[in-house]
Amino acid sequence: PVSGWQQVFDRVGMTLHLPYGYRLIAAPGADRASGSWLSGWTLLDVFLAAMLVLLASRLLGWAGAGLAAAYLLFGYQEDGAPVWTLLVVLALGLLARALPPGRLMRFAQGLRVLTVLVLLIVAVPFCAGQLRQALYPQLENSQAGFVGGLGVASKVAMQAQPGGAGAVSDMPADTVASMAPPPAPAPLEEMQARANASTSERLDTRVVTGSNLRPAELISKYSQSTVVQTGAGEPGWQIGNRYNLNWSGPVLADQQVSLVIAPPWLVRPLRVLLVGLLGMLLWRLLGATPWRRPSAAGTATGLALVCASLLSVPFARAADYPSDALLQQLQARVTEAPPCIPNCVSIASAEVSAGGAQLRVNLEIHALARVAVPVPIDDTAVLLRNVMIDGRTIDAMERSDYARIAVDQGVHQVGLVYAVAGDRVALSFPMLPARVVFSGAEWQASGLDEDRLMSGTLNLVRLRTSAGQSVQPTAQQFPPYVNLRRFLYLDLNWRIENNVYRMAPRQGGFTTHLPLLPGEHVTTPGLKASDGKVTVALADNEGELKWDSVLEQAETITLEAPDLADHREEWLIIVSPTWHVEFSGVPEIVQQQNGFPDDYHAHQFYPLPGESLTLHISRPEPVAGPSRAIDHLWLSSEFGLRAQTHVLQFDLRASQGGEQVIQLPGTTELLGVTRARSPLTLRPIDGKLRLPVSPGTQQYEVRFRESIPVGVSLATPVVTLGLPAANINLIATLPNDRWLLAAFGPAVGPAVLFWGELVVAIALAWLLARWRRGPLRFHHWLLLVLGFSTFSWLALLVVVGWLLALDWRRRSAPQRNWLFNLVQIGLALLSVIALVCLFESIRNGLLGSPDMVVRGNGSFGNHLQWFADRSTDALPTASVVSLPLWVYNLVMLFWALWLAWAVVGWLRQGFAAWMSGGYWRPWRVARPESAIDLPQTPPPPA
Repeated sequence: PVSGWQQVFDRVGMTLHLPYGYRLIAAPGADRASGSWLSGWTLLDVFLAAMLVLLASRLLGWAGAGLAAAYLLFGYQEDGAPVWTLLVVLALGLLARALPPGRLMRFAQGLRVLTVLVLLIVAVPFCAGQLRQALYPQLENSQAGFVGGLGVASKVAMQAQPGGAGAVSDMPADTVASMAPPPAPAPLEEMQARANASTSERLDTRVVTGSNLRPAELISKYSQSTVVQTGAGEPGWQIGNRYNLNWSGPVLADQQVSLVIAPPWLVRPLRVLLVGLLGMLLWRLLGATPWRRPSAAGTATGLALVCASLLSVPFARAADYPSDALLQQLQARVTEAPPCIPNCVSIASAEVSAGGAQLRVNLEIHALARVAVPVPIDDTAVLLRNVMIDGRTIDAMERSDYARIAVDQGVHQVGLVYAVAGDRVALSFPMLPARVVFSGAEWQASGLDEDRLMSGTLNLVRLRTSAGQSVQPTAQQFPPYVNLRRFLYLDLNWRIENNVYRMAPRQGGFTTHLPLLPGEHVTTPGLKASDGKVTVALADNEGELKWDSVLEQAETITLEAPDLADHREEWLIIVSPTWHVEFSGVPEIVQQQNGFPDDYHAHQFYPLPGESLTLHISRPEPVAGPSRAIDHLWLSSEFGLRAQTHVLQFDLRASQGGEQVIQLPGTTELLGVTRARSPLTLRPIDGKLRLPVSPGTQQYEVRFRESIPVGVSLATPVVTLGLPAANINLIATLPNDRWLLAAFGPAVGPAVLFWGELVVAIALAWLLARWRRGPLRFHHWLLLVLGFSTFSWLALLVVVGWLLALDWRRRSAPQRNWLFNLVQIGLALLSVIALVCLFESIRNGLLGSPDMVVRGNGSFGNHLQWFADRSTDALPTASVVSLPLWVYNLVMLFWALWLAWAVVGWLRQGFAAWMSGGYWRPWRVARPESAIDLPQTPPPPA
């Protein structure tokens, strides 16, 4: 089925992931299958293919048309396939055949020869790529794979967050904000940096509407005793072929789709067949193309182009030092905060006295380091006049969000003197004192309860007096009226978040008593709860207040709305999938998620005065299943001459705590174990390592060593995890003095392309030996190809071109003097370049390491990487075959001796060929005397 739901959808889209080697031919039933073979054919493509077949039938006959049709059928959709160049070659061939003899026909034939050469240049790398993909399907695209690209990045990102998903808070955002400690005192260096900031930076305005954490991150779903299915690890699907299937609406419930997929046993032979078809088509085109012997001018031009291309080597440039990352690291070390942050300072007591137009505050500050401490302030009603620390007046203060003063380590007495400019003062304390004492006959204070500041603000109101009368407080015009919004979280631990919003009076501070639910216990410090009620205080200009509490679990919960004259209530109940709740009483207004996970349900109620809501709660029985899964795993093996060091890293996701047993090889020496970058003291017994597991996601790292000397065959260790794993990455690093020959392991891994290129090079040596005009025999060409195979194919082509050019010079020479001299100069330059290539090949063979052309999944050189999407119990293994590097150097020594002996003969023959017919000619040839016209002597007079 397309959707799998018994409903009609407007549109449906899905992504199909296939491993390397698989191809999607078609998707019958899908409106659009992007990337499939059938969807790649448009009407323009069909028309172009038909034109190619028609032109091939006119030029090559029906056999050639059949080859062209088969080639286009299998290769038209392949990247880099020569299609347009083939069309131009066929069209020029028919044009040259139709033209009458003459200059225009010769021009068309020359242009045809040029396009055939271009076709060969395009076809050779295309055929090489098809053969590589047939042998190594993991090379089908140019991406580095899971390890070389997203996997390492993911790994680094996961290591940078040791807490993982299991380290999130269990409280909502508002609870975190209310229970958070006061603003951390800034170090003195940071305070000075803030003081030097521009005015625009200090006046930056930020509007915060809630927590930066999603509600889903603030919920604790399950306890350690609850066995919850984690499911198996899901592969990242970052490798392979990807196809997008789409349906436009309406999509019915019974609509079906089928997938026609070509497996690797069909795709890989078809790639080889495609190369054969293109080769036979090119062979027929070469046979139908009239070739002429290249002229001396063309040869000289070719030699000049070769020399120019070999000399165009880019220059290297060193990077700047130090780098930006290093500078940032050094800056972080210099400006490092004290280790006690954010608990470097506290205010033990605050004595506030008000009299007349002056306000005094005495603070007792305890500091563990030199820090900046925020002081009480009210920007609208008071002005800080004087600051004294331990009896000494100070002038330097830093102002950003709060006024701050710098204090040294120790206990200090700080005196603050304010000038009061009004009848109301809302003195805000950024850091809550442990004890607050107020004194003042002309002022009334609110917000204090038993010398404790209930909120962060101390509200002071000046008392009005009449002449000869005692001081009397002003009567309150309106009784306090608030809106109480309760958030009930029925999760692992039941809790309530209570938000109180001011409705009346609009100004002034007041205290009110709000009821608690049965079984509710306040957890927010600073609030007083007794007799089933909690006392809350709202300061002047304070619009809301929040507190948190826990709720005892019960089968029934009853919520009752108060009378209209008391206060107003709203209820939002969030139910986790662990519980089943039935409601009775107040009707539900709307059901919304509000950013919670899909398996959570939020129910909202707006009761009228006197209404009640009853919750009947039950817990469904959980379904048994696996409680642990490994989402990502890396096994890095570094092979040394006498031992092997392995590092096993994996991300374990668990819903229940306990132990996880890992079976290591019997000859293992454990080097260390860490969990979330914290070391663990563990010791394997009989190769079994028991790892402590906590609920949530955690990262483990196990380092161990095996005393196995390096040999011809090396393999990664056999590790049994005891549970399935996904996204498995195997990394093997060989020593620099090893000669890699082959690599084996999971399908997505390195491919040693040297052997395939060597087969092509041997075939090239055989073709050069079969050429009647070739200067060397087969065994000479074979030895030359084998020596250059591990160095550079481009250098080999230069040497082969040099030998062929000298052989051509031995057999013929240009007739024109200027052209002869250019050929001599070109041969001399080509000889120098060829000798440099020969010397570099010998030096690399004796002192360097061979280039085995290792590609695939981010592998290179002696660094090999494999990827497997899943494993059941034991990890897959990878192995490599290598030899000591001195074996390669010894073989290259014998080859260098042969090459030195052969080069002496080649130079002797080449010099003789270069000197044949002279080594230099004058640029201009003097005319013979017989050709000089002498003036006629007049006859003597008679």
